[in-house]
Amino acid sequence: MNEKKMTIAVVLVLVVVFALRIYFTIAHGCGSIKCDNQKSSRDLITLRSGVLEKMGTFVRITVVAKNKETAQKSILAASNEIDRLQKIFDWRIEDSELSRINKQAYSKELAISDEMFEVLSFSLQISAKSEGLFDVTVGPIIDLWKEAAQSGIKPTQEQIKAAKDKTGYRKVVLNDKNKTVKLLTDGMRLDLGAVAKGYSIDKAIEAIRKQGAIGALVDIGGDMRCFGKAPDNKKRWLIGLQDPRNMDAQSQEGNILMKLDLSDKAIATSGDYRRYLVIDGEHYSHIVNPKAGSSAHGLSSVSVISESAMQSDALSTAVTVMGFKKGLELIESIDNVECILISDEPEFKLVKSSGLDRLVLRK
Repeated sequence: MNEKKMTIAVVLVLVVVFALRIYFTIAHGCGSIKCDNQKSSRDLITLRSGVLEKMGTFVRITVVAKNKETAQKSILAASNEIDRLQKIFDWRIEDSELSRINKQAYSKELAISDEMFEVLSFSLQISAKSEGLFDVTVGPIIDLWKEAAQSGIKPTQEQIKAAKDKTGYRKVVLNDKNKTVKLLTDGMRLDLGAVAKGYSIDKAIEAIRKQGAIGALVDIGGDMRCFGKAPDNKKRWLIGLQDPRNMDAQSQEGNILMKLDLSDKAIATSGDYRRYLVIDGEHYSHIVNPKAGSSAHGLSSVSVISESAMQSDALSTAVTVMGFKKGLELIESIDNVECILISDEPEFKLVKSSGLDRLVLRK
């Protein structure tokens, strides 16, 4: 392989390249769920999982409980729930339910789990609301561009058209009564990367509540949801949004643009600063525009705040593809959902939804 081809690769990075980045204002400690990184304040226990590797990314869980035993059980329950759901939704697992759907659901109507049915039903709803710009059938297009990155040769228009012909959310048929799915075109591949993390966060929070914790935050790859009592006797759950205009390229740190009150809410961020492709020196977002058959552009970062991590996850991807005008209109049409949009460099234009300011911490 020559030097040029060696420099052309899929670049999968979890860093910010002059863009918005979410970071915790809550420090996380040790690296396994067995750790005893806890603080006690006013008879409450704060326990942190440390960094766990799940779903192809990092996971952090913080729990507030009345005693250590409840906190430990809550973290374990959340961790186990995420592991269980990964075996359903992860295409990288050969025998996952998603892999089985992609292999078999064209040739026959396939019975699916309640979890898969819930995620697919929700995904199709967002597809309809976004006029097809959010679409979990984009697998063939993603595969095409990954292959292009590996070879260093951009896809031809004929190749893009062939991939697009295998996509389309209307080609996914769900049977509500029998809980089945059918794919109407041979070669379709569902990719749930824009919704499964959020769903898993929601289910992990449910698992924590069942154990009796009075507060928690679950973070999967930077998408997160919290509820209840904040840790270490803090008044609320807070996150800081960094200002991309003052980002240090090496440390990936900069000034705080704003602090948001995340209490009893979820937030997800999409953008080309986390994962992207480089082909022949050109930068392509990993987020696909299904109608164009190529990467989305125009927005470097989209953060969506709502009451459900699955909703925030899906909408952040949808808005990234839809762009400023249509994306903002979609967010404004949905109750209890807010967003922060930042355009591509060098402008880094910032636009907020109409109700976002009520979530901003005032000094």
